[in-house]
Amino acid sequence: MASSASYFGLWGFVEERRFLTGGRRGVWLRAAWPAGGGEVLELVEERGGVADAGGGGGGGGGGHRLGVRHLCLDVTRRCTDLGEFLAGVAARSVASYGRTLDVVTPPVQTMMGDLVAQVAVVRHGGVELELLRRQAVLPPETAPAPDW
Repeated sequence: MASSASYFGLWGFVEERRFLTGGRRGVWLRAAWPAGGGEVLELVEERGGVADAGGGGGGGGGGHRLGVRHLCLDVTRRCTDLGEFLAGVAARSVASYGRTLDVVTPPVQTMMGDLVAQVAVVRHGGVELELLRRQAVLPPETAPAPDW
């Protein structure tokens, strides 16, 4: 639990409250950056580790479990370049904890409807953290229509 709380500290979250829920340890982490809107992450200890979402791991429902596997953190107000931001966090991780970041997807530019953004994905403890930096919003008439 302490390791996970420290990891999210790299992204600007500070520990606000420790608690027990159903006999499991929990912690609230609050966004500490000035432009933060009071964002809170709640981490709760899992019993028996993280099940494989693809099936095949013990625990009842064929190895499936409900829970967070992906968080998106909008870092637009915290940086002007996602690659530089990620490099800074990676350096702090090594300096503070002696651990490198598990970068699943390095920063790439993508479109999400009318939004043009830089996106990168890192992984920690079985959870993927998507970092998003908004670059532009296209006029409605030029944005691609969603296929769904």
